[in-house]
Amino acid sequence: MFESASHFRLKEVDSVSSTALKITLTFTFLTVVLLTPLTKLFFNELSWPIILIFTTAMCGTSPDVVLSAFKKNANKIIKTLEVESIVNTPLNVLLPFLVVDFLNTTSGKGALVTLFGRAILMKVIAGIGTGVLFGIILLKVMKKNQKKRIAPVILLATALATYILAERLEGNGVLAVTVLGLIFGNSFLKHKTKIANFSSVLSISLEILVFILIGFLINIPFNITFWVKVLGLFALYLFIRWIALNISLHKGNETAKEKLFMALNAPKGIAVAVVAFVLSMSNIPGIQSSLDLILSFLLISIIVSTIAIKFSNKFFELKNVEAKTME
Repeated sequence: MFESASHFRLKEVDSVSSTALKITLTFTFLTVVLLTPLTKLFFNELSWPIILIFTTAMCGTSPDVVLSAFKKNANKIIKTLEVESIVNTPLNVLLPFLVVDFLNTTSGKGALVTLFGRAILMKVIAGIGTGVLFGIILLKVMKKNQKKRIAPVILLATALATYILAERLEGNGVLAVTVLGLIFGNSFLKHKTKIANFSSVLSISLEILVFILIGFLINIPFNITFWVKVLGLFALYLFIRWIALNISLHKGNETAKEKLFMALNAPKGIAVAVVAFVLSMSNIPGIQSSLDLILSFLLISIIVSTIAIKFSNKFFELKNVEAKTME
């Protein structure tokens, strides 16, 4: 989360960023509102809270998949997908945990009041406060310690301390680390690029570990009925994303093919994997069914996105950045 948030630059907010934010909010809303009842229709045996955990985990796209696929290409559609993936990742991780917090702290008729009172006020506000506090501390410590060797250690220790303290204060640790990443990413520090490179290497190592662990912890059922339902539900999920894109880009000049490409390009990555990994260790009744759907969608989305990227020249013209610079 720190790695993802640190790439977002507030000073670079432009028309593409505003468009990406609009897509993120519209897609998140429609996914929760439409995909939730559709999932209940396909998997009637699942409870509404378990389904809600699944649908909130499906609201984002993966920045690492999108960014790695188009490193040397300049295109407004690709740029929008890149910014969208960065913007929606914190939200993608935060929402499922808010639902889990809701399940753990609420019950009965007072559930709605408690949700807004405790889950929102305590989790969100305490998380933001902790992130801001440690962000200020991090910047002060970094400015005093300009040694490049010790800086990554300080960065790692601060990120871990931020998460732990936020959780101890009954705040949201994920949100706290996200705020910390935003502050670090938008600060002016010497050697920040080299420090960020260390963060990227560490992030990749942890991503590999997480994917290996969820492979051990989550067993997807391999029966035809399950996969037929999942594929049908995923097709409707892509249709929901297509609707969200048409609503968000109705005033733009994007073609129908470009919107279709953006709809197909909704890969899930480390953010969803982390959610699945953490949830696999929870004691929520019926959570295994939600994890099966999450991991299935993760695999299918990457396959569909890879195919769409492979034939991206059929949807729009790619411009190579290096070639453009030589010209």
